[in-house]
Amino acid sequence: MLEDLRVIVKDKGNMKIGNKGFTLTELLVSLALLGIILPSVSVVFYAGYKSYYDQRDIIVAQQKAKEIMEMIITDLRVYENSNITVDLSGNKLVIELEEGLGKDSIIYWFNPDEKNIYKSNQPIINDNEEIEIINFVVEEISELGFDTSLINISIFVKAGKSEEVYLNTNYRRKIKAWGIEP
Repeated sequence: MLEDLRVIVKDKGNMKIGNKGFTLTELLVSLALLGIILPSVSVVFYAGYKSYYDQRDIIVAQQKAKEIMEMIITDLRVYENSNITVDLSGNKLVIELEEGLGKDSIIYWFNPDEKNIYKSNQPIINDNEEIEIINFVVEEISELGFDTSLINISIFVKAGKSEEVYLNTNYRRKIKAWGIEP
């Protein structure tokens, strides 16, 4: 055992100082390889990062459009026996409530300057949200010979730097429910 220790100590003593570390050539080659590989890896990470935030903005816009649409459809269902009119401009929906319900009417209308939809003069989107309503279109389609009318509602929403999100729905109601015979 003592002889093994002497051999190790002897070998250590014969080591040259210049054999430790890397040569300049090895260091330059490794830096060149890093210079080739690192930009392509960073491009992949940046693309993933950008895609994540773009998709997040699209999802936020879709959720807000669904919330607005659900609010309008809920009011149409709750007050389906009221007089419902669609403005000829295509961006205003009026639900005239019957007496005794506490309000005169519920009006949904679009203000293109503020990029917001209002429900009875209250903005649906708060100022602190990064959401814009690009367009709000309401049209009523009724065909002769049928006892129903179709209200088509379209909302175009944008959140952050996302693309415009489009949501469309229809609400069918009986014409007799609001007092007009076919």
